[in-house]
Formats: sequence, structure tokens, C-alpha cells
Amino acid sequence: MDKNKINLIVIAVLVIACLGIGVYAIGLNGQLNAEKTKSAQLNDQIKGLNSKASDLQAQLSSAVSKANNQASSASNLQSSLNAALAEVDNLKALKAELEVKLQSAISNVAANAQKAVTGAVPSMAPEKQ
Repeated sequence: MDKNKINLIVIAVLVIACLGIGVYAIGLNGQLNAEKTKSAQLNDQIKGLNSKASDLQAQLSSAVSKANNQASSASNLQSSLNAALAEVDNLKALKAELEVKLQSAISNVAANAQKAVTGAVPSMAPEKQ
């Protein structure tokens, strides 16, 4: 083979190789663009998830705040209830004390009435002058 034919064959092989590489590069570029699209979609999904996570964090913070307020209110109510129960106990003690005094007074009145009936105690009527 002469040198021109060899050069022609080499050039033809190189052209075919370049075309093959070009087609392969075009295919890779298409894949790269598809991956870029997927990456953009995933980034959008991540942004959406971050937004949802922020919303959930805000809801959680609000719920924790409400729970803390309710716990504080419950504590205040428990303190008020304890104070009211202590007051009830004091009132019960006073009632018992007053009942004892009332019974004693009734007994004294009954005894004095009995004595007045039997004449042992001077009349309770005002004295005539």
C-alpha cells in the first residue's frame, strides 16, 4: 500500500473515532443534563422538606410553649386547691370547736333552766324596786 492510502485509512479511522467520541460525548452530555435536572428536582424537594421541617419546628415550639403554660397553670391551680383545702380543714376545726361550745352552752342553759324550775337559782326576771 502506498503512503497516501495508508494516510487515507488512518484519517478515515480517526474520523470514525472522532465521530464515535463525539456521539459518546453527546450521549454523556444528555446524561449530564438529565442528572442536572434530577439534582434540581432533588434540591426543590429538599427546600420543600426544609420548609416543612421549619413549620413542624414552629408547631413543636408552640406546643411546648402551650404545654409549659398549662403545666404552670396546673401548678397554680394545685396551689390554690391546696390552700382551699387547708382553709376547709381550718373551717372544720372551727366548726368542731363551735359545736363543742354550743353543746356546752346548751348544757349550761338546760342546767340553769332545771335549777330555775326547781328554785335553786334566783329568778332571771328583773327585780322590782
